[in-house]
Amino acid sequence: MRALLLAAFLLAACEGADAAGSDASALPEDAALADASTPPRDAASAGLDAGRPEDASASEDGGDPCSRPGVQTIVALAASPALVKIARGAQIDLTLLATFSSGCVKEVTSVYLASSDPAVAAVDVSALAVVVRGLANGSAILQASTQQGGQGVVSNDVAVTVEDPTTPPPTETRALWITRFAYREDPTDGAADIRGIIDRAKAAHFNTLFLQVRGAGDAYYQSTLEPSWGGGKGLGEDPGWDPLRVGLEYAHQQGMQLHAYLNAMSGWTKSAGAIPDTTPPHVLRAHPELTCRDSAGSDSADGEYIYLAADPAYRAHLADVVEDVITHYAVDGIHLDRIRTPGPDYCHSPALDLAFQQEGGSWADFSRRQIDETVKAIHERMLARDPQLVLSAAVW
Repeated sequence: MRALLLAAFLLAACEGADAAGSDASALPEDAALADASTPPRDAASAGLDAGRPEDASASEDGGDPCSRPGVQTIVALAASPALVKIARGAQIDLTLLATFSSGCVKEVTSVYLASSDPAVAAVDVSALAVVVRGLANGSAILQASTQQGGQGVVSNDVAVTVEDPTTPPPTETRALWITRFAYREDPTDGAADIRGIIDRAKAAHFNTLFLQVRGAGDAYYQSTLEPSWGGGKGLGEDPGWDPLRVGLEYAHQQGMQLHAYLNAMSGWTKSAGAIPDTTPPHVLRAHPELTCRDSAGSDSADGEYIYLAADPAYRAHLADVVEDVITHYAVDGIHLDRIRTPGPDYCHSPALDLAFQQEGGSWADFSRRQIDETVKAIHERMLARDPQLVLSAAVW
């Protein structure tokens, strides 16, 4: 198996106190979990070897084996469930049970995880959970071990299949918008709101949902291209949940289609103040030259909304955003809102003004062509990924 280190080496045993200098599989039972950012240490220099239960020094005083003092070694690892089937963009918790030399059996995260194909299935490990994420359609084998490279004590194989759910296309589309203002920002309340909306939509005989996942250059899902909306904590902050994943999984469970709904040309709102520095950066902070302006240089038709200009650089960025969504989430389509300019004298940008000088003709025709080219770029990415994906638009 091609081993890929997917987690920081977390110290753990049966109870909690400092266990510095001990191997992951040979820790005092009162060892505490270290922070997830603690870098892994080589087993050869970390104290007792995980594969040497004879090094255990637990006292044989009877009673609860998990409460005995002394050093324990992991002698067996069991991973469950052994068969996992998830959709792209979905995730599931994996349980790892360690049997210690005293007979103590406890759930642990203090192990190394390896995937035979990390492009298909990845593992996120924290002190609280081991989470398997489906990244691309295919299959992979996961395995836990107490030492790097699949050495030491090794768990059973976990067979992971990542496969898009097969939701039949509706014969008649009865679609409902779910805007980003329709649910609360708190992870628990927000997820409940989305599921409640889907329940009511199904009861009202809708069969398709447009769930908004992009407001103004931000992402209501896991993205490496645009900053998270932040869930009320500020642009770029971790909201603690993924609205797109919540809505997508539940809609498909209810036999409904779900399309990712993006504001295409909305850049920023002036009432939100200056665009903060984030990772990844907001597209307008990184490229202010993409700001949509009128011929007099104004960046807003109503004093509030700032639009993005549909010049080639932004077209490529927006197409990348769409491709990121359809690659990592099993959505049934893409819905574009605000796929327009804010007025007839928009959008001027340095690149577009130069292109207009070279092409000539009327500004209105030129401006419309830029929007057409933006939609075309998105549609081509979707066709290349999956010809069955549906592209729709709210043109005003």
